[in-house]
Amino acid sequence: QHPTNAEIEFVFLGKEAEAYRTEYRGQNLNNRSLDKNLKFHKNAIPFLPDGDCIDDVHKACTSNYDLIDKSQWCFQWLFPIHESSTDKNTQILQRHEKKTMIKAPDIMRRILISYRIMLGYFGVLLVDENSGRLERSNVYVERYETIRSKKNNRMRITRMLKFLGEVDLERLKLPFLVFFAREICMSELLADCRVFLERSWIPTLRRDEDLASCQRFLRDPSGPEPASVLTPSVPPRVEVVYLSSDLSRYRNHYPGEDINDQRLDHNVKFYMNLLPSRPHGELIDVIHERWWSDYDLLETHHGYIQWLFPIHEDGLNDEAQVLQRHEKETMSTSPDIIKRLVKSYRMMLEFYGVTLSSEETGELCRAQHFQERYANLNSKTHNNLRITRILKCLGEMGLERLKMPFLTFFVREIAGNGLLPACRASLERFWIPTLRHDEQLAACMRFLRASAR
Repeated sequence: QHPTNAEIEFVFLGKEAEAYRTEYRGQNLNNRSLDKNLKFHKNAIPFLPDGDCIDDVHKACTSNYDLIDKSQWCFQWLFPIHESSTDKNTQILQRHEKKTMIKAPDIMRRILISYRIMLGYFGVLLVDENSGRLERSNVYVERYETIRSKKNNRMRITRMLKFLGEVDLERLKLPFLVFFAREICMSELLADCRVFLERSWIPTLRRDEDLASCQRFLRDPSGPEPASVLTPSVPPRVEVVYLSSDLSRYRNHYPGEDINDQRLDHNVKFYMNLLPSRPHGELIDVIHERWWSDYDLLETHHGYIQWLFPIHEDGLNDEAQVLQRHEKETMSTSPDIIKRLVKSYRMMLEFYGVTLSSEETGELCRAQHFQERYANLNSKTHNNLRITRILKCLGEMGLERLKMPFLTFFVREIAGNGLLPACRASLERFWIPTLRHDEQLAACMRFLRASAR
């Protein structure tokens, strides 16, 4: 039985946003000999190079927008985060610094002053420190122009929001995002910032509930505001998925990319049994006849997978050709080619210890020799990349229906039965996101969570 859909919000994250939202899991970031950020916020040292202590910075920068424009490095001292910056004089925020800063009333007061100053620079006033409510300042027209025209200011906002989360001021983020969602989507005063709002600012919200409610509000900013982060928690209805750039391109059918050179037709000829794979390859019918069950050859030969499962991306085989759009159209509508492609799929499934029980439903089951093949799949992790390619190719060739049964089977084996632990990350980050329908993808992610042992 396949996973069913549920009412969800689906959010794609870039790599940096994912690292931030998971609090830089697996990274130490706690060198106790590093304390520049703490000392700066204690007003004990100036920022470098040739800067002032923080209290003097606050005095100099209040309403002095030209100075803020010129003080590129000062901003990174005011809002340090667990990521490197473009200034070699700054220091990555350390975990011990963050803990000390949160507990120090004087430091927290200075952080709020820094936030107010930057809001003023962006044309916004902090009306209520407790609720985080914002409104336009008297000079918002002029200041909004600096956000629109200078990309570095949009990047500054991302950094500022991340820092608020690090120092226990998460409550200020949602009011900030609600305010800018209205300015961007309703008033359209900052329409050029829509991409940053959606892809960089909103994903700084660390709670799935807040992220989901903000996404819904973004689609309809005329509706009720998202609930405050101070309200009681409700069960999250959002799946947060890291989507690599190549998967984003794939799911959106490679927008803006031509990939349609009519002179290139190697993939069609190969699947018509007219051209052998290269290097050291064979015609497709010969591969199916002689390579089937030759697991040593299928494991060690690294040039055939790009021919068996062509996609609109370069592979590691320079002698294989990127799938062209006209080839995809020809191949996906040819019964003989699709028959051969499904046979290639069956061959690789057997290599992985799995049998295609029904071509109609895509249902899979363990092969008799699954233990031996699972051991190989678990130890030879380059096969994870091969599987990603196979799934992408199925989608290109009109065989999207085979993906969900594949993924459901492997969710059960990996998350439910505790087998193939080395494939878990690839399943979640690369295999499941090849599903091109958001509803299926979200349902599969929920099934993965529900199946976890």
